[in-house]
Amino acid sequence: MHNEEEGKKGEAEEETLFRWLDLVRYAAAAVVASLAVAVLVGAILEVLRPDELDISVAHGSVVAEAQPPRRPKSIKLTIHLFASNPSGRAAISFVDVLITIVADSNDVPMHTSRNFSIPLVDFPTTAPQQTIERLSVESTKAPMEILGGYFISKLADGKSVAVTMLVQGTRKTQVGTLNGGRVSTTQHKVTYTCLGITLGVDRSLNSTGDNVHCINKGSNN
Repeated sequence: MHNEEEGKKGEAEEETLFRWLDLVRYAAAAVVASLAVAVLVGAILEVLRPDELDISVAHGSVVAEAQPPRRPKSIKLTIHLFASNPSGRAAISFVDVLITIVADSNDVPMHTSRNFSIPLVDFPTTAPQQTIERLSVESTKAPMEILGGYFISKLADGKSVAVTMLVQGTRKTQVGTLNGGRVSTTQHKVTYTCLGITLGVDRSLNSTGDNVHCINKGSNN
């Protein structure tokens, strides 16, 4: 009788042990499944990151250096941009870049141009989730012809001008297949609008103020 009770007790303990082992197995399986789902979701999010290029203007300014200052025969413009690629899979380049600067003020005289444009060197290819800098120093020996009388008079007087800057160009996107095979390339003409930019001769503009993020209102195919 005593042995029979001990046997039943042993069987109960063994059954309890098996139940605990089952629970451990289920818990381990659940953890593995959760990790697999997390990895899958992460991979999907990487793929779904937009194949875009974010442009911003350093310190929200363009600095001009006029020579000589009062009656400039040449003007050097320093344009400092950042380009960020948030995509998780695409390499993006930005070519045929044209900068257009438009005066925000209403004091521009009639028959005087309120904007001017200058080309920039192509941006290098930006890898996924990479940010690059593009520091361009553009010089012109015909400032009146390029910038126009309004901007020349303001800069010659040492004044700053509130402007909107348009960054136009062709965005080229390269996406490789998952197995590393053929690369697909697409391109779109895009325009970024940078609001609240200051154009001036004060060199401190190069180091003060927040960066200004430019708005891309869509691709122009």
